[in-house]
Amino acid sequence: AEWPLRPGVKQKRKKKRTHLVQEEDGPHTFVVNKGKLGKSGLNLMLDIRKCLEPLTARNLKARKYNKIKDYIHVSAQFGVSHLLLLSKSMLGYVNLRVCKVLRGPTLSFR
Repeated sequence: AEWPLRPGVKQKRKKKRTHLVQEEDGPHTFVVNKGKLGKSGLNLMLDIRKCLEPLTARNLKARKYNKIKDYIHVSAQFGVSHLLLLSKSMLGYVNLRVCKVLRGPTLSFR
């Protein structure tokens, strides 16, 4: 015990930190689609979510009327650092854009 044990003196109780949640290190991500992807594009999106599973939103519900701006506003509240956008071009290519939320660079892949 830290305190000298004396009769009649209460010992100071040490608090347990069970209410604090430890955050995992690494980038937190949103994986969303922009426009219609098709069946293979949606499967790709779900596979990317599974690969990034512990640090991504697995059950993120993307609506048709959601804009990129909406995801950026919500990402600050959830502590999200990266946004992965999947879209389909007119030629049928699936494009992937990796965006660093707020003031970061954007990488584009086809």
